[in-house]
Amino acid sequence: MRLVNTEWFGHWRPLKHLSPFMLVPSNVAKTGMEYSPLGLIKAAYPGVSRKDREIAVAQATLGTLVMSGMASLGLAGLVDYSDDWDEDRGIASLKQTKGQKPWAVRVRGTKRWIPLNTFGPVAPGLYGVAEAVTAIKSGDAKTAGKVFVAGLHGMQRGVLDSNFLVGINSMLDVITQRGPEAVYATDRAIANFANQFVPASGLMGQIANATDKTARDTRRWDDSGLLEPAGAMIKSRIPGLRQTLPKRVDVLGREVPQNPTGLAAFNRLVGTVDKPDPVADELIRIRYAPSFVGKEFSRDKVTYSLDRKQWIEYQKAAGSAAYPRLSSLFDSENYRNAEVADQREMARDVVMRARADVRNQIRREVVGDEPASRKAPKTFEPRPKRHKRTRVEVGS
Repeated sequence: MRLVNTEWFGHWRPLKHLSPFMLVPSNVAKTGMEYSPLGLIKAAYPGVSRKDREIAVAQATLGTLVMSGMASLGLAGLVDYSDDWDEDRGIASLKQTKGQKPWAVRVRGTKRWIPLNTFGPVAPGLYGVAEAVTAIKSGDAKTAGKVFVAGLHGMQRGVLDSNFLVGINSMLDVITQRGPEAVYATDRAIANFANQFVPASGLMGQIANATDKTARDTRRWDDSGLLEPAGAMIKSRIPGLRQTLPKRVDVLGREVPQNPTGLAAFNRLVGTVDKPDPVADELIRIRYAPSFVGKEFSRDKVTYSLDRKQWIEYQKAAGSAAYPRLSSLFDSENYRNAEVADQREMARDVVMRARADVRNQIRREVVGDEPASRKAPKTFEPRPKRHKRTRVEVGS
């Protein structure tokens, strides 16, 4: 606080205007920890008054009861948790099309996923429960220490996933991500910043989601610069302009639905509907999903780049060709009797064969039937003839 109250140029304290935002992360983290077993640390501190100690014990007890109850329900199979989507983009794309959300809970037998960050001060604790239960069920955490670490990691993510810390979380992703994911993280950070300039962006965004049944693609295309994702994000939150953006498709070429939409877009507690999809469910079970198709291809040493419209048609055609073949594969006895690793290879082979057929068709549409090397005129020069050297004897 001493730095915040520092006076510049007389009595002007510029950091004072930023102090509420600087204190939000610590306050959110503090509240999340108080409604968890870690809150008992505050109660045991010697300098705490009796009244504050009783409040700390009550908060910690309430949070602990909620966490233990939800953990018991998860381990008993009565509720399902969706934790962080750390898989490849293909599986995340399939889950999004089905209606699943990261960091959400669903009562077994229902079809709605409720975001965990809607549960107020106990939300960080529920994040920890979700990651710990998922780690136990998947076999990734076989010791108490690993379960505890998974729970702490989930609580940390719960603090950062607060509505007040979306911007900070985006900036952290920019710093920590590498490769293509860093580009997407940069686009999200810039888009979140640009979104602040939309009047009543929260309400406008809800209306835009409620009036559009399809998710929109706001990512940049090629090296178009940083302004494209910012402008696309602003458009996506304005009714009418949102429909001018390209539709988002998943790795199987299907349009990703906007979920939630309609009246459900105004209340996050309604959750999102998980739609059954036998092919996608099986791909998620074996932890395999094809990647998105490429944006360019080569033929006769010539590289051709696809525009966004051509790429979407390519993705849709590839998915349409692979989906029925995958469905037939999953129904075969040979596939059902195979190990999971072999099932992944069988699914990958089916997808690659289907994409090879579609790729040849796309090449013919873009390049034509005649090879590109035959269309281009020859520009090489014939090699000059070498002249024979005449040997001359010295002194002759």
